[in-house]
Amino acid sequence: MVEKEGNLTPNLKSYKALNSQKHTPRKSVISVISDRSVISDRSVISQPITLITYNKGSEEVFSDTLIDKVLKHFWKTNNSCVTLSKLAEEMGEKKESLRVTINRHKWYFLDKSVQGKEGVLEVLEVGIKEINRRIETIQQEKKEKEERERKDEQRQRLAKLTKDELTRECKEYFNIIKKKIGQAIRGEGNILYIDFQDFSEYSPQFSELILSDPEESICILELALEETALIKKPKVRMFNLPDSCNIIIEQIRGNHLNKLISIDARVASITNIRPHVISARFECPSCGTIISVLQLEKKFREPTRCSCGRKGFFKLVSKNMEDCAMVVLEDLQEKTDNPYAQRLKGLIRGDLVSTKNIKKFIPGNEVRCVGILQEVPIHLPSGSISTRFDQALNLISVEELQTEVSIEDFTDEEVEEIKELSAKIDDHGLCEINTSFAPDVEGYEQIKNSLILQCSCKKNDLNKSKIRNKQNILLIGDPGIAKTVLGDFAVSVTPNSRKAIGGSSSAVGITASVIKEEDGYRIEPGAFVLAKELLFLDELNNLNDEDKPKLQEAMEQQQITVNKANLHLSLKVTSGMLAAANPEQGSFNFEKSITKQFNIPSPILNRFDIIFAMKDVVKEDSDLLIAKKVIERERGKIKCKYSIEFLKKFFTYIRNVQKPEINNHIQEILEKLYVKLRKSPSNNLVINARFLVSLNRLIKASAKLRLSEFVEEKDIERAMDILSESHFQTYQYKHFKPGLEQEK
Repeated sequence: MVEKEGNLTPNLKSYKALNSQKHTPRKSVISVISDRSVISDRSVISQPITLITYNKGSEEVFSDTLIDKVLKHFWKTNNSCVTLSKLAEEMGEKKESLRVTINRHKWYFLDKSVQGKEGVLEVLEVGIKEINRRIETIQQEKKEKEERERKDEQRQRLAKLTKDELTRECKEYFNIIKKKIGQAIRGEGNILYIDFQDFSEYSPQFSELILSDPEESICILELALEETALIKKPKVRMFNLPDSCNIIIEQIRGNHLNKLISIDARVASITNIRPHVISARFECPSCGTIISVLQLEKKFREPTRCSCGRKGFFKLVSKNMEDCAMVVLEDLQEKTDNPYAQRLKGLIRGDLVSTKNIKKFIPGNEVRCVGILQEVPIHLPSGSISTRFDQALNLISVEELQTEVSIEDFTDEEVEEIKELSAKIDDHGLCEINTSFAPDVEGYEQIKNSLILQCSCKKNDLNKSKIRNKQNILLIGDPGIAKTVLGDFAVSVTPNSRKAIGGSSSAVGITASVIKEEDGYRIEPGAFVLAKELLFLDELNNLNDEDKPKLQEAMEQQQITVNKANLHLSLKVTSGMLAAANPEQGSFNFEKSITKQFNIPSPILNRFDIIFAMKDVVKEDSDLLIAKKVIERERGKIKCKYSIEFLKKFFTYIRNVQKPEINNHIQEILEKLYVKLRKSPSNNLVINARFLVSLNRLIKASAKLRLSEFVEEKDIERAMDILSESHFQTYQYKHFKPGLEQEK
């Protein structure tokens, strides 16, 4: 690639601005550097940049222009310093011509000279970068050309292979993996999953053909497998594609059409399963010929003409139908910087819509899909087809991405470390883990303890129990007191969690919405449904008043009922809620009751197990500690005992621990405690049965943290300490303990 002189000129405005400073005037245009120092108007290399090593193969980057000849000379001599006279002698050019050329491109060169004497020239950083850029460009072009030639050569070799030769090669491969095929028959029936990486080691050439022409290649594989008589009417599914085929939805382009690709995505929605015509057979009334027509579009296609010359009015003989459904996939937010996740429709059919596999497509699940990207024509209202085409992924295989840490994958050392922490919590309380939970937030000991207990509870399961496992917690307080930081940390240590903002979301965006499409309506699950363990709803107070009541059913009944258009169904809610909000007036008024300052309806407030009122109170001791923590965070000096990754594993292990039981002794204590709490004043809040249910959730979570099979009195004490700083403002357990012991 040859560049002209004009293409070498950088931004002259910036250069003139640099040269606007006053320096020693001189008749010569080349700048003078006295005492071998560098003036400030030059782009000088602070850290030397090395030129790419000279080789004859890269000389073509330089044209026949004089400036290119000069740059080429410095490149060949590795940027050695040289006088203008010596340069002219070595290049065989006139000294004055070189002076004029260098003068025109003076941003490339540095003249080290003493006033009155001829100086030496050296290429500056700008010139070195220009030379290196040219060489790197041509080297990259050569690599791309070699890669294209290699792929063309492979395609030519594959083109020479006949279908029979490919089938024979596939049969040999299937004979090698007979045992795996036998296991597949027992587990999946007529479905055979082939690891692409394993197959590519056996047949690299055919593997390339599978990626470039997947439909034809998979047909050959299925034909070869059927001829081996190992499986009747087999279906081949490919998985574990090379990294070059793993892309995100926003990177899909036209060159991916009809290619085999793999994407990691989140299931946004799925339609109902309906039969779909794959192919149809027609009979010609004139000659009796049977004509098969593949049905690849929405509109049912009939043959246009027969070989005998007849046009139209053919008789439908049979239809080959298969169950199918459409899914909407969206990019995973952690794999893209685009705040608006791109979406792609996917077609699933056959065994992928079986009772076993359809569970993988529950909205909110993260899946890895392998499929063939196909174009979908867009029909205009006039009946014609648009010049713009849509895209859809014809899925071949799907597997769930393991976002939840599995306790089966824990090493013995990790399990031992988890048990050691649980033993320390048993002996010393939650202070062992409290300092590592949101370590850059100072104070709020009982609030952190409540969030630790919330992260320890298993997700709700409506099939097993109608009583929630997860607590719902509300943090309400003045702005700027770390409510959001606490919520974000809880989400970070709890896989399968989500965050939503009340100010930017409506209730349908949090619960569920109904979307109208060409072929009917579909449900779009909201954040509460998609979150499997925890939903952090920030700025709850900014949610519209008419939207707030819609959260009530999801928070208490663990489901969201939709009755709209022709849809009547219930969506399961398995997560608990952690919400943050500001008081009605923006900050607390200490003259009013706390509960009267919530801009949240009472039915919603009653669904929260714990509400913490976080006040920004001026207090010298605490303010000093907060300032110290903020500055340490900025300096990167905050250190915690347990990392986020360890806490993820710790809470995962705790959530899978069997729920502790309440023995007769603890039941008796709880009964008497509840009676006493009902009699004691508690900030005008009524202590009712709902309070006792919340208390039960806390004490069981506390016992799970200790890996105990039974709830103990220390768990009740820990729960009451948390509730004493909540909106209930009850007395601590030690206040009731003497009276309870006397009643024994």
